[in-house]
Amino acid sequence: MVQYLILSRSNSKTDLPTWEDWELQLDWMSLHGINLSLAWVGYEKTLLNTLLTIGLTTDKIPSFFSGPAFQAWNRFGNIQGSWGATIPLAWIENQHLLQKKIVQRMVELGIVPALPAFTGFVPRELRRVAPNANIINGSDWGNLFPLKYSNDTFLYPTDPLFTTLQHTFLSLQSEYYGNASHIYTLDQFNENLPASGDPLYLGNISRGTYDSLQSFDSNAAWMLQEWLFYAASSFWTQDRVEAYLGCVPRDESMLILDLFSESFPEWENTHQYHQKPWIWC
Repeated sequence: MVQYLILSRSNSKTDLPTWEDWELQLDWMSLHGINLSLAWVGYEKTLLNTLLTIGLTTDKIPSFFSGPAFQAWNRFGNIQGSWGATIPLAWIENQHLLQKKIVQRMVELGIVPALPAFTGFVPRELRRVAPNANIINGSDWGNLFPLKYSNDTFLYPTDPLFTTLQHTFLSLQSEYYGNASHIYTLDQFNENLPASGDPLYLGNISRGTYDSLQSFDSNAAWMLQEWLFYAASSFWTQDRVEAYLGCVPRDESMLILDLFSESFPEWENTHQYHQKPWIWC
């Protein structure tokens, strides 16, 4: 399997304005033997319509999204909002239409699109429409932004609302782009720390996340980056890594990207991800 793109580089690698640009990119990928790639374009449309189903409104949701230059870190849960202007709904719709063409061409070329899943990062406004949901503010991202733009709101994956939103998100995504893949990508602690280091807490998060995927798609595989273990290596002790990965029951139900592996091979520090499949990146 030859994988291409990581989310933190997707702003620069795939900020392609037209379908013609994307056609060239996808042809290049196919010619170089790439058969698995991230496919996050259009994510905001799916999340927007997911949140509309539980009572949030179009005058509140777009202010949660970040502009194209910072989009990856919004999707990672590092930042929220856009300090220049709110993302226009027309831009969100255009990205959705572009994603339809991208996924269709990927499938034609034999490239498996790793489509996004619901991550749990939500607008703070969700507390108003779901006051009983288990929602926390995430950790600050390196003291880089004021509270207004950081400490993203996180819906705990064992809360029933998480599974509800996951199913809605994946159902809409399938409706928009077809059942193109069983590989779903989401990262919850990219350069952020969990609220607790208790192995039981960490295991509940990963198990709740995986169960929400598997209950929608019995063949689901959760793809995530190992960067969380490298960036916060003092936090991610062996027992915590094992708890987070080990509570996903089947080894083939998780796929880990070992980023920057030529310089910092994290697989060597994690017992090869406790037998979960991984890709050298």
